Amino acid sequence: MRGVWGLAMFGLMVSAIFLAGHADAAEGKREKFEVSKVVGERGMEPPDVPQPPQRDSPRGRALAALAAMDGALTLYSLQPYVPPDLPPVEGARGSAKYIAAQKRNEEILERSQDEWCKRGDCLSGNKVLGKVAVKSKNDRSQVMRVLRESLGKIPGYASMCHPEYRHGVAFVSGGKRYDVLLCYQCGQVRVVIDGDEENSSNGQTYSMGSQAALNAILRKARIPLAKASWGPSEE
Repeated sequence: MRGVWGLAMFGLMVSAIFLAGHADAAEGKREKFEVSKVVGERGMEPPDVPQPPQRDSPRGRALAALAAMDGALTLYSLQPYVPPDLPPVEGARGSAKYIAAQKRNEEILERSQDEWCKRGDCLSGNKVLGKVAVKSKNDRSQVMRVLRESLGKIPGYASMCHPEYRHGVAFVSGGKRYDVLLCYQCGQVRVVIDGDEENSSNGQTYSMGSQAALNAILRKARIPLAKASWGPSEE
């Protein structure tokens, strides 16, 4: 009898442990379901994990060239192009009057863009307010940090913000010139290699380093800074 009783008690213990474990697992699934439900209801997403740029992209090539670069760095203060106010397009969409008004506005914009860079030096369509060779060890370290951060991390999201570039950095590596334009307001970076605008890249960045550090270098060289078009900014 003792043996039978012992086996019965052992069976009860095993059943209790199994049921407890099953209950814990069920509770875990319920908690996960509740979290998923909350995420769905609130529109939250899992944390974004930034990715490095593709090696053969202009951004990836600039990042690799930066690692091998030991020459001059040039910091630019830029004024983005601001289109003029255009007259309203009148007439029914698709009508001769509407098409003529659209063509007129396109011609106005084209002339305006041409004049923008005829009145002074431009870097990728942005007026150059001034530039300075970055020579001191501390300043070079600051600019290099900005470039590495701006080029090295691509987030998994995109911004609808139209970039207005107010800072630029140029350097030469491997016989090629790299222009890196920075928009702190939109968190975007543009890379142009050897002036090839058609094959340049423009994209979102995860972090950009210190805008204040770049402004301090420009102010020290008595170079004016462009005003931001909206919102509070140090630009």
